[in-house]
Amino acid sequence: MWGRYSLASTAVTGAVVAYAWQTREQFYPTVVYLVTSKLCVLCLGNQAVVLTLLAGRSAKALFLGPLREVEVELLHENARYAVTETCLALTIFREELTTRVFALFTALLFAKVFHWLAQARVEHIEHAERVSALSHGRLAALMVWLWLLDGVALGVCAALCIKQGPSVLLLFGFEFAILGVALCAAASRYALYAIEQR
Repeated sequence: MWGRYSLASTAVTGAVVAYAWQTREQFYPTVVYLVTSKLCVLCLGNQAVVLTLLAGRSAKALFLGPLREVEVELLHENARYAVTETCLALTIFREELTTRVFALFTALLFAKVFHWLAQARVEHIEHAERVSALSHGRLAALMVWLWLLDGVALGVCAALCIKQGPSVLLLFGFEFAILGVALCAAASRYALYAIEQR
């Protein structure tokens, strides 16, 4: 089902871009048409969702492999509350809701998902009898990747808040800072476990 949806979305997006190019015949008018036509924006937004989900699935396959049933349940439970809490917090900044804020919201949600999965894997590894070296390497790589993501996101949000003044970026900066602290706690637990096993 996922494959059909992504292929259909890509085909529709390709058709929309091809139509825009054939009717406008130059780059600038084509781009203007693509960003002003509501149907084009809808198709391009759908394609962005497909690419985001593809990136998430690829990262999951690379860093985690198949998810356990407990991890899937954890994601469903936590995502419900995380989306609700963030949407409620965004109501404070309703004047600033733009495409950029939606992209930040999506990035924050994906970051939270991978942080939850990293914490769940640390707990699983602590209780598992045998864990392969590949699983250890993947988890360590995921934690490093998340740590870099948190640091970059926090730095960008802080720099923009200093340059432009307080805005919705304050909310996202604090969220990424909280995720970074939680990741440090999980990484410390994992490091203590690794030291104890030697």
